Amino acid sequence: MVSSLKTCLAGCAILAAAAGPAAAQQARSTRDLGFFIGRWQGESSFLPAFTPGAVPRRETVRSQCEYVLAGAYIQCSVTLTNARARERGVMHLFNFNEVSGDYEGLTLASNYGQESGYALRWDEAEKAWIAHLPTTTADGRKATERIVYTVSEDGGTIRLRELIRPDDTPDGTWVQTYESVLRKVP
Repeated sequence: MVSSLKTCLAGCAILAAAAGPAAAQQARSTRDLGFFIGRWQGESSFLPAFTPGAVPRRETVRSQCEYVLAGAYIQCSVTLTNARARERGVMHLFNFNEVSGDYEGLTLASNYGQESGYALRWDEAEKAWIAHLPTTTADGRKATERIVYTVSEDGGTIRLRELIRPDDTPDGTWVQTYESVLRKVP
């Protein structure tokens, strides 16, 4: 299974400014992503890019993250609830792959049928964990999705942004499609 995670939220789940630089540059284990551990709640907003007249979809987010499989992975179970009280679920798995040398993510979501595995890398300039994966735009064009996890210095807030850029405009602007801000709860 580790090798199948080779190259993931898009869904909704949930990397650490406080632990980020040290984790990404020195320590090399799944525990480096331990800032995910705990209970989180917050709000999210999704807006399909390249869709004229689209209206943002807002949801509340609850997430529970814990070590699983003897600490080899972090599993985050996420529940998103819309204004009509309709829920959907997302599961994220994160780990450090000793074979590839990458931190990896995998997102499993009931409403997402595209590639969902990705490598996660610390970006010192952005002070964030970044992933890229292939996807398609709402209007059907091949595109690249950019996932950005930013963790507050105190580790109490995780901000997730998803941006998209069509592959036919590789120098174009990244367009944000999703954002969630999660706060750790006791």
